[in-house]
Amino acid sequence: MIKPKIFIRFRPGAMGNFISTLLTSLVREIELHDPLLGNEFVEGDIPPHNFEKQYLDEEFEYYTGGKANLERSINYFRRNFYIRDALSEDPFIPVVTHAVNPQGILSAFDNSKLINIHHTEGETDQIVYNVVIKTVTNKYFFVMPLLLRRFKTLHPNKLSTVKSVDKENIHLIMYIYKFLYYHEFENFVNFSTEYPTFNITYKSIVDETIIDRLSEIADFIGVDLKKDRHDGTADIIKKYVAGQQGVVYNGPPINFNDYD
Repeated sequence: MIKPKIFIRFRPGAMGNFISTLLTSLVREIELHDPLLGNEFVEGDIPPHNFEKQYLDEEFEYYTGGKANLERSINYFRRNFYIRDALSEDPFIPVVTHAVNPQGILSAFDNSKLINIHHTEGETDQIVYNVVIKTVTNKYFFVMPLLLRRFKTLHPNKLSTVKSVDKENIHLIMYIYKFLYYHEFENFVNFSTEYPTFNITYKSIVDETIIDRLSEIADFIGVDLKKDRHDGTADIIKKYVAGQQGVVYNGPPINFNDYD
């Protein structure tokens, strides 16, 4: 039997990695190693897929964009990405992605399902802050020169005098990240597909009301939810949300005209 591939689609910072952890918790007991990141992955584990290749990959962004030909997109994913059922003991395989248009991904793999995490435009600055604080200014600050170059290519009339970015300049980093990766808000929200789809809101994670939908989520991914796993997953959610308390954006709104 081919395992369901559960693609978790979200904008960076919208807690998609945690939703992957949540799905796993529905079927087996896990330890939340880092309540800030919400990641259950342990160093040395072999993931059952190679979708970590998607990040900062211009080909990936092209083949998940609105201009991509569907057949070429399907072929691209079948040539360059794999998902191997045998590498996971779980009855499904969760895969996180930031794809704006994931149709090619869904079509390239058998038994695909989609979970969307939606946020409002008013929540965007908080979500950008999440990813900047948790990853960009932490483990992955080395990508900032690349992000700055990409930003200037996309917006050639902006930041012409900025040659480098200081790690302490959170506002500028957020500005670059927001208007590099979050400008396709409507395309992301309005995507629809014939593949089975389940929608989650960012707010429902933050306020823990997603706990009320655990049975629905389990039905969607095709697992029988036991009471101990329901309660264990609820505890994981509460622990994760508590770990987010220090990551709250209290600065001014990030607007496109903040910089010349």
